[in-house]
Amino acid sequence: MSLRLFARKKAVSLSSRFLQPAAARFEGPGKASPFPTTRNFSASQFPTKEDAKAMRCTMSTMDNETLTIIANMGNHAAGCEVLKRHIMTVDNADYHQACATFAEIEKVNQAFDMKTFPYFAGIASGVAMTTVCLPMVFYL
Repeated sequence: MSLRLFARKKAVSLSSRFLQPAAARFEGPGKASPFPTTRNFSASQFPTKEDAKAMRCTMSTMDNETLTIIANMGNHAAGCEVLKRHIMTVDNADYHQACATFAEIEKVNQAFDMKTFPYFAGIASGVAMTTVCLPMVFYL
């Protein structure tokens, strides 16, 4: 009987601990919360107009670490900027020359290449076969 009661108390104490808000679990002496609190905001905690004006708005003004993180998240513009910076290091060129080289690379990649023709032919034949087979299967 006492073992069952102990197990019940232990389960209640564990579950009540995890039912608390996340910030409340870290409160106490010597425990800093990793979560931002929404209490007692002062005007100094909000961004000022100067902070907003100093914010970097374009990819070319960001540092390398931030840019790499954003590019790894799948942002195409950040990936292009990383490639431009890589061109700068490999070709030992300034930013404007790297942008010109990047534009050439982009133009070549946009052009139609005969090596990609079989892929487009396969996709086109798949779409054609689907449109032909659907009326046959469903008696339309």
